[in-house]
Amino acid sequence: MSGKVTFGPAAQALFRLEAPTAVSAGAGSGKTTALVELCVRLLEGSALGSPCEPRELAAITFTEKAAQELEERLRGAVAARARAAREADPESPEARAWLERLHGLDAMAVGTIHGFCGRLLREHAPEAGLDPEAAVLEEDRASGWIAASAQAAVVAALDAGRPAARALAAGLGAARGGLPALVGGLLRERATRGDGGPVALAPADEEAALAARARLDAAALALLGAGAEAATAGARALVEAVGRAREALRPGDLDGALSADALARLGGLADALRGKRVLKADGPALREAREALAAAWEALEPLAAGVLAGPQQAELARLVEDAEARYAARKASARAVDFDDLLLRARDLLRADPGVRAELRGRLRALLVDEYQDVNPVQQEVFELVAGPGGGPGPVLVAVGDLKQSIYRFRGADVAVFARLIRRLDAGEGRVLHLSENHRSAPAVLDLVNEVSARAFRPPPGAPPRDDELAFGEHDRLVPTRPDALRPACEVLEDGAEGNAAERREREAEAIAARIGALVSGAAGAEIRERDGVTARRPRFGDVAILFRRLTQIAPYERALRAAGVPYRLARGGGFYQAPEVRDLGELLAAVADPSDAVAWAALLRSPACAVSDGALLLLARAGLARLPWLAPGELAAEVDRVAAGADAAPAADSGPGASPLRDAAPRAIPADEWARLLRLLAAYRTLHALRDRVPVGELCARAVEALDLDAALLAGPDGERRAVNLEKALALAARFGEDGGTPAELAAHLRAQAARPPREPEAELEAADAVALLSVHQAKGLEWPVAFVPDLGARARADLRRALLDREGRLCVALFDPAREAFVETAALASARADDRRSAAAESRRLLYVALTRARDLLVLSGEGSGAETWRGLVEAGLAERPDLARRIPMAEVTAPGPAPAQLAPADGSPAAPLAPPPLAPPAPPSPVRAAVTELAEYARCPRRHLLGRVLGIPEPRGAPGVPPGDDPGRATARGTLAHAMLAETDLGAPPLERRAQLAAAAARRGYDPASPGVRRILLEVARFAESPGGRELALAARDGRLSREVPFLLRLGPGDGAPPVYLVGALDALVQERRGGGLTVVDYKYATPRPGAAERYRLQLLAYVLAAARAHPGARVRARLQFLRGDHRTVDVTPSARELERFEQDAPRLAAEARRGAEPSPAELGRDEARCRAEGCGYVPRCFPRRHGE
Repeated sequence: MSGKVTFGPAAQALFRLEAPTAVSAGAGSGKTTALVELCVRLLEGSALGSPCEPRELAAITFTEKAAQELEERLRGAVAARARAAREADPESPEARAWLERLHGLDAMAVGTIHGFCGRLLREHAPEAGLDPEAAVLEEDRASGWIAASAQAAVVAALDAGRPAARALAAGLGAARGGLPALVGGLLRERATRGDGGPVALAPADEEAALAARARLDAAALALLGAGAEAATAGARALVEAVGRAREALRPGDLDGALSADALARLGGLADALRGKRVLKADGPALREAREALAAAWEALEPLAAGVLAGPQQAELARLVEDAEARYAARKASARAVDFDDLLLRARDLLRADPGVRAELRGRLRALLVDEYQDVNPVQQEVFELVAGPGGGPGPVLVAVGDLKQSIYRFRGADVAVFARLIRRLDAGEGRVLHLSENHRSAPAVLDLVNEVSARAFRPPPGAPPRDDELAFGEHDRLVPTRPDALRPACEVLEDGAEGNAAERREREAEAIAARIGALVSGAAGAEIRERDGVTARRPRFGDVAILFRRLTQIAPYERALRAAGVPYRLARGGGFYQAPEVRDLGELLAAVADPSDAVAWAALLRSPACAVSDGALLLLARAGLARLPWLAPGELAAEVDRVAAGADAAPAADSGPGASPLRDAAPRAIPADEWARLLRLLAAYRTLHALRDRVPVGELCARAVEALDLDAALLAGPDGERRAVNLEKALALAARFGEDGGTPAELAAHLRAQAARPPREPEAELEAADAVALLSVHQAKGLEWPVAFVPDLGARARADLRRALLDREGRLCVALFDPAREAFVETAALASARADDRRSAAAESRRLLYVALTRARDLLVLSGEGSGAETWRGLVEAGLAERPDLARRIPMAEVTAPGPAPAQLAPADGSPAAPLAPPPLAPPAPPSPVRAAVTELAEYARCPRRHLLGRVLGIPEPRGAPGVPPGDDPGRATARGTLAHAMLAETDLGAPPLERRAQLAAAAARRGYDPASPGVRRILLEVARFAESPGGRELALAARDGRLSREVPFLLRLGPGDGAPPVYLVGALDALVQERRGGGLTVVDYKYATPRPGAAERYRLQLLAYVLAAARAHPGARVRARLQFLRGDHRTVDVTPSARELERFEQDAPRLAAEARRGAEPSPAELGRDEARCRAEGCGYVPRCFPRRHGE
């Protein structure tokens, strides 16, 4: 909302709270400001005639974010009153009263409906039968438990051999993404509706089905009787086919009980019509008979399917009830409740306990509910019990909302609830006020919104009105308060070119990016107003938002913005499952679980794990995505080249030296860097596929992230830190899923299902930056921008493919699965429920468009071709047909073409135009973060050449180099150290000696080593001796006390500094010991070596990183560090760094990491190294760095 709000007559009436009140607050009308002012007046006494104590008020919103904003603004308003009163007279009663009100605001119930109900239940836990310490399940955990309960119910039914369950599983699949997902979805929907007890079943009309069967037979006989009119070959074939189909009927098919087999044979009458036309020459009677037969079958099939679906319908209801019982038992055993429980238990408590209800009603004087258009029936019942009529003295209800902005049907919101309340209060039970003054948008924007809305908000022609379908009235028109400015304030980008949906979307995205550039540069000649409504200026990138109906199609727009150099930012908040990095992990799991899943492969190849181009993806798809991991690199390259050369091209003959079908070179059609990423992905995939049934899904995901460096790929991309955090959260979810017994396929299905569901609280959190905001319309609700783009207007509603759903009465409607045809047949009840749901969805779609249009303050830019009346484009065009002057139409070809120099803008006051300032340039992109392992960074710090030769170039370090003892060969030393570390990580150090040795041997065997081999036996004995040393016994004692953590991974962010990019150091602490007293910590780093002079300095950089990581993870704790040598005398060396050393390390590490990434090759002289020093350090690259001259 822009500028200061002047309260109009409706708001002034609201502040005199005389009766229950419904406030219909249009977009941008300042309802939050009005609510805050109402609370202030309730506290001071002018609203109800006497002051209210803060504890006598309750203000309920539907998101934590909105509640926090309301509380902060209310606290600020009360503090301003207190400050003014104190400045007027510090000792006055008014000053003391406002100060007491300010201090008492903590007692006011300001929060979400779930918070309000939770507070009530905690206050009356015994009466509610609830554990006062019960935890509220996080959404992720609740979803996982529901999925597990549904899966268990399905498995139990299948184990019991129930035929209907087997039929449902055959049709839907028994994995979590199939029948269990359907059961879990119905469970959640019933909980949101507040339905308990047995599942109600939608009735089937057997009598109507039998009558329809008779009409089908009569129509068939009529067609056969009109066969004499068949003059064409097609008509004669039709009559013959219908005759054969009727002769194929068996006794009882037309007069016996309905059966699946009989229905299939009756369907043969309809099948006989397919592909056979009746022409004018064949006579009208035959044409009418054909149409009658087709209509008769269309009527019979769903009615008969409804009768035959009875067993499957009852079985599905039984599965839902079983899953509900299992879920309830699991919550009870864990002493937990979910969000739906909070509402249902609070409602049941208020219903059943008059004392609790009277106590709550008696202590509140006003109940304020914001966003009432998003209330569902359960919440409405809670509000009625607290503030409704007929329950004795109670608070005055103030319900604030906007019917036109109800867009959360997927969360159970029912706009009809608010519509009925408005009608009831308007009929005499209270009053209805309309806040229509819009303080946000320019008059020209509001003219467009009003014209489109006046035609969009109408019931379907000929249909009776429903409470969830709005009729746009005069009080719904938004009245501008801002002065007039740019006209028209709407641009429509038009695409006259041909192409499929994907091609049109690419062109649209490019046009939007170009138009944003023109607006910001001044080439478009548009201006916006500051919040004062007067000062004009050119738009900046941060003034622009692109609002999407669905975020699934956002990728082309991101690509176009990047290509045009337009900075952008994605909204954060609520959409975890919709985040690309979470979806990509799900697709990786789907491909691992099912190599033939082409959709998963396509998503995986385009993800940061591989990032192939569209052209490469097309070639790989034509070569066969499911075959990719099983082809050798050379075979795959040859296959890609054959596909690129043409579908009929024969394999090219090998030629030239070394030619082979197993060549390693990239195919000619795919760039070498893309090919290298593909080969790395396929190698990792083969490993993961082999492990899919051998390790928990959480570990499988962790290995995938490590093998593909997914965290580093995310950190290097736009918005990298947030995406890396999302990935960590996804790994934690996978670990919990694995603990509950979930498989990769089930987790993939779960992630896909959750991604398809909009988030529970999707409000956006946008970082302040001069960048275009990309977000969904749901996320944009409550926000505003000077310029709003609304693309993809031509998108149509998705087809409803659900096989079962609850109708408006909560009755279960199902499709019949026919095993013989392996297909689902829609029943009459399901068809009716789907039609009803489509109508509700269409009404909500119109409301969603209203929300999108009202986000713009100064300029709307609309795009997306479409002709359907119910598409957003159709609704917009209906409004523009009456007022074509409200929009400027711009061909996309003109938008993307280079244009003339921008014209100068004339100032509003008529003074001479000032030359436009040069367009603001986006700042240079910050340097990409560097990801490095701590050990690699330490190795680079010791010798950049050794790091380059071994780590970067991959040149094996020579064994037996002059001056290097054979026993200290670097490769073998690393392997021995790794094995010793693994033994210590997986062995109970406090176990008896024989048991401990068995555990050490098992750790070696798990890694493919033979515990009886001499080398492994030596390592085993040395580690066992260390366990008996003072250092080992100390670790064993810490483990027994629960103070020891082993192999603790970390990701440490440092920098940026001195021009170097930020660095993310990756590593793991060998051991982290918590001290018995004082809360201190000790980092222990194992070294499989004998102590030598200078060893502490050799490993100091590693220890600095380890200590800093531990200190960051445990703020305020004193962190020590020690080296623990595992050979020789098992000496412990204290290497605790000083604060100054840690500070210097934080400054130097980003520079070191950046230098390591550049891969420069300094000479030994530049490094100040000589041959003697390098030989003393045992470096195997001495001959390469100090080559002998011939003859030496």
